[in-house]
Amino acid sequence: MVLRKYLTDNNIKVKDFAAHIKTSPAYLSQMLNGVRKVSKYMCLVIERLTNGQVPAAVLTPEINERHHYCLIDGVVSRAYQKNDVDTFDPNFYQLTLGKWKEYVEKIKQEVNRFRRSELSVVVHQGLL
Repeated sequence: MVLRKYLTDNNIKVKDFAAHIKTSPAYLSQMLNGVRKVSKYMCLVIERLTNGQVPAAVLTPEINERHHYCLIDGVVSRAYQKNDVDTFDPNFYQLTLGKWKEYVEKIKQEVNRFRRSELSVVVHQGLL
């Protein structure tokens, strides 16, 4: 990600940069690792703070970079399914489709786990 490179090149600690953009270091770290989506407002703040060296458009790709390699399995499986002399291969189609379905299931589980962790708040009995 461009922001991580900017921080490294300018010897800026995540903690210090988080303070400048008025967010927690944990949240900024999650944004850097692609766990959290960067809001449009935060993109503009980061772009202005870095004097345009980290453009807002770069911070919010349509598809998170961590999914790119696995998305190829989905695309390839469809290509090998096509009834064409050059690309038709039912065995390779099944192999890549299996990888794709495994990845999709993994992402669904990750999303569900993330939603449950946001929704489940345990109240300590001493507070009641």
